Amino acid sequence: VKHAVVIVIDTLRADRAAKADTPNLDAIRAQSVTWDRAWTTSTWTVPSVISLFTGTFVRTHGWDRPTGELDKAPSISPLRPTIAETLKAEGFETYGYFANAYLAKELGFDRGYDRWQKTNDAQMAKWVRQTLETSDPTTRKFFYLHLLGPHSGLNPSPEKRAKYGLESQWFDAHPQGLLIGRAKRDKEPGVRAAYSTAYDAAIEDTDQILGQ
Repeated sequence: VKHAVVIVIDTLRADRAAKADTPNLDAIRAQSVTWDRAWTTSTWTVPSVISLFTGTFVRTHGWDRPTGELDKAPSISPLRPTIAETLKAEGFETYGYFANAYLAKELGFDRGYDRWQKTNDAQMAKWVRQTLETSDPTTRKFFYLHLLGPHSGLNPSPEKRAKYGLESQWFDAHPQGLLIGRAKRDKEPGVRAAYSTAYDAAIEDTDQILGQ
């Protein structure tokens, strides 16, 4: 039985991933077709993921709004079938596990999924294993896995903090970790360098999760 998997690593820069220690991502890349020139269809999560799910540009699917209008924005057009709906019609069981809270909004992201579940990066592999262990082994599965590790706020593991010499002061001020706004304001000596380093550390944490 051959399954289908889409993995999104939110806010991952290709140039930084190329410099980080990412053996699992490298192993996938070594046996894959890759693109040297690729662009997202929008600048932030919701319209970009709608494009990914429907295979259309923003100007085609029409969802192009600021974050402040999420709760009053229209859902994904039912005239645009999603990847999950398409694969479900072909006999796949469909599962979406995501760490980005924007995808929990009732905009139609869950259309076509047998399970659409918000989780966190650390629990992602557990959900996949549990799904495979408790579902029909003869049925093809489609997994959409949306990891958030390199996204603000950054909160690398103790192991990666130690590797990169990151002090706890950068992560204790906010429950989400080191926020990009703090680095943009640049009011503390070393904050931008700390954010840059924490970003590389978060990439390596995410690569370990990818391996799981």
